[in-house]
Amino acid sequence: RLEFTLTEDEDTNSVLLDLAIYRHMDTSLMDVDVQPTFARVTVKGKIFQIVLPAEVKPDSSKAHRSQTSGRLLLTMPKVGLGWSRMVQGGSRVVQGQETLPLSSRLEVRSR
Repeated sequence: RLEFTLTEDEDTNSVLLDLAIYRHMDTSLMDVDVQPTFARVTVKGKIFQIVLPAEVKPDSSKAHRSQTSGRLLLTMPKVGLGWSRMVQGGSRVVQGQETLPLSSRLEVRSR
């Protein structure tokens, strides 16, 4: 199981996915796949997949990994206004632990 935080950033009009990846895990053992409606991260053959709260632009998405904590941050620009902005006028935050079974690809870069 991986701890994660999924948020919508209104300032950058992006969906942010912050995953707690093991600090000593080699980046070459990870694969990130972002699609318009979901994101999938494979870590050592185990798959983490989540449905996104808004449609995103996979080609403009970025993945960054912290060298200190090992955390992986996916920044995915939204196609248009997210439903939470239209309906609630605020940002939507989802927190929890999730592992789901099971494309543009992103290269994972260390900071």
